[in-house]
Amino acid sequence: PAFYLYAALKVICGLLVLTIDLEFKAPAEHIVKDVMKALKNLELVAILGASLALGAAWGFLEGFLFWLLQDLGASRTLMGLTVTVGGAAGLPLLALAGPITAKIGYHAVIAISFIVYAIRLLGYSLLVNPWLCLVFEAMEGVTSSLATTAAITAVASRSTTSTDSSLQGLLGGLYYGVGRGIGSLIGGLLMGAVGTRTTFQMFSGTCAVVGVVYLVLSRFVLNHPGRVDKNKGSEEATKEEGKKQEDMTKETNECKEMNVIANEPDINKDPVL
Repeated sequence: PAFYLYAALKVICGLLVLTIDLEFKAPAEHIVKDVMKALKNLELVAILGASLALGAAWGFLEGFLFWLLQDLGASRTLMGLTVTVGGAAGLPLLALAGPITAKIGYHAVIAISFIVYAIRLLGYSLLVNPWLCLVFEAMEGVTSSLATTAAITAVASRSTTSTDSSLQGLLGGLYYGVGRGIGSLIGGLLMGAVGTRTTFQMFSGTCAVVGVVYLVLSRFVLNHPGRVDKNKGSEEATKEEGKKQEDMTKETNECKEMNVIANEPDINKDPVL
């Protein structure tokens, strides 16, 4: 029944996606060229790299947390409950993601997500009672919902109308695809070599280091707080609209001048003149 329900919900989601009107997005003329130009931005590259690392941590947890809980004697009910608790904890943070990101900046949110990942992974490695994992699962709202929202906002603020869709797709591929696969692969190799708890602790230390390095990088190298100006989008839209109006006025004036020139009499051909 769980598989049937999952399949039905997927079909419903697919039908809903087909109803979305995407006419507001003008098609890009030079996709590859524009994306390559955008990737020359160091801040954007740092955000994408952080998303790759976050995806690796998520992929490791998704692949091997249940193995750890099974070794601790957890029931299948508890394993299912972990997903429920993590999803429920993420709902309020999704609603508050905008104000939080605007207040402290998306760079700070991404760095905090790494630190929370470090706490979660270390906590899992020290578990004796499997039911205590629910405490750390409640933190998933920060490491998943809030982190991905901040990353999406960060990429959107550093992209243009012609590159936004491509860069968002690249972000999703790095997080859900490449990063997730790397986390599962490295996690499996380490668990076979050093054991489950040690692997969790190694991932925990790595996340803590990456979080600190990313925060320092964003403060002193990128020199950008990562706060989103609420009026930025409207100001850019106003400027763009003003530029369009200016171009249309200029084109109209040029057409009028051409018509005047075309209608002027030729004094060499008109005998009266």
